[in-house]
Amino acid sequence: GGLVMTGSCHVMPSTDDKISIGPKIEQTTSHGECSKQSKSSIRLTRLSFVGFGGTLGGILGSVIASFTAHILHLSGLLIVAAIMLEISANLSIELGRIMQWHWEEQMK
Repeated sequence: GGLVMTGSCHVMPSTDDKISIGPKIEQTTSHGECSKQSKSSIRLTRLSFVGFGGTLGGILGSVIASFTAHILHLSGLLIVAAIMLEISANLSIELGRIMQWHWEEQMK
């Protein structure tokens, strides 16, 4: 089981049906460190997007909150917060249903 490393640093599933958590490299390139470089570069790219999104969300969130506080005042902000809380609760319930459906499908 595991993964097969091709000559161009692309990871492909092996032909057998077993799935393993850690990759077993059967063929490496001349560099020998190809899998470590590709994994770390993928991780770095993913974390850079997460960091950028968090920073952008923090900046835009505070700007939007400031503008809406001047427009809606306290009572309007409470209504908006209650509506957003209701929406997030309904989405959480729906996500739970979807996850349960997928779990039941895999158990068949």
